[in-house]
Amino acid sequence: KLRRKKYKGSILIIGNEPYHPYQKPPLSKGFLTDDINERSLMLKSEVFYKKNNINLLLSKNVVSIDSSKQSLALDDGKTIYFSKLIFATGGIPNKLHTNSNTNGILYLRTIEDSKKIKDQMNRSKSLLIIGAGYIGLEISAIARKIGIETTVIEMSERPMSRVVCPEVSDFFKNKHETNGVNFLLDSKVVDVQQNGGKKKVFLKDGSELDTDMVIVGIGLKPNEVLAKKAGIKCNNGITVDTFGETSIKNIFAIGDCSNQYNDIFKKRLRLESVQNAVDQAEAVASVLTGGDCPKPAIPWFWSDQYDLKLQITGISSNYDSYKIEGSLKKEKFSVAYHKSNKLIALEAINDSKSFLAAKRLLDNQIEF
Repeated sequence: KLRRKKYKGSILIIGNEPYHPYQKPPLSKGFLTDDINERSLMLKSEVFYKKNNINLLLSKNVVSIDSSKQSLALDDGKTIYFSKLIFATGGIPNKLHTNSNTNGILYLRTIEDSKKIKDQMNRSKSLLIIGAGYIGLEISAIARKIGIETTVIEMSERPMSRVVCPEVSDFFKNKHETNGVNFLLDSKVVDVQQNGGKKKVFLKDGSELDTDMVIVGIGLKPNEVLAKKAGIKCNNGITVDTFGETSIKNIFAIGDCSNQYNDIFKKRLRLESVQNAVDQAEAVASVLTGGDCPKPAIPWFWSDQYDLKLQITGISSNYDSYKIEGSLKKEKFSVAYHKSNKLIALEAINDSKSFLAAKRLLDNQIEF
């Protein structure tokens, strides 16, 4: 974005992984089945970075930031100075708290995580997934596709309870059950122990389950550790203003790690989506090149499970009512959410036409 906007200064990207910047959504989808290869994950080719004079420091950790000196220290002892600094540190998977050694429990956030999951799937006959959110259900669909016996444990009473209405939860639950997934809802894991070559999972109700592998997908927390250490204000993410700037001048934050006031929804939001990361990158790039900050965009999200594509636009919290249009039986329908007779969000299942129409309505804030 910066180079496209004719930014002439130097650009340095520091990452603690050995990989060039890559897209993460396929890690819980096609990458697990080799439908998408590692090369296809990369956002840009190595040639692109060289051609655009963008430097990368890979496999490096930033250990501290001195905002007064506009410098940061790396784990190899080197000091780097900056005129502008952008946090794009994403999120950290929430860990499962148990009484035992949980080194064998798998989480998904990086290419390496996905490779470990893929490798174990190829050697396993049974899988237990803790968490029935996007990640858990997407991996569940992949596991069933390759014939692994799959159980999903969820603390709440329904899958994806934080993001969709009960009817959509039931619809996806039925789809997974039809494909052989076993759900244990309103259940809590209290311990996971190694039991020979298997893992024994203990539930709060006293029941026990044996499985070859365990994957945990219980959400993310913003990666704000460095920001807090540097004295930057944080509250469920690194707090930024309309322009993406933090409480310290010349330091910005974008993506999953940032918490920004949204003029459309009149509240602060920390959004975990590709679209939000791209939009905030666009905004900060515009600010740093002297342009106008783009108007806030309507959030949107998606999830692929089996032959279902779930697309969500808007924020449905605090709705007054919702209405289902289409056919659940034909697996093509949408759910429109309203507040004060105004559309605030829509969930679409295999219904891109309704999704795009709702997105346009929300973008223009057209009242019903």
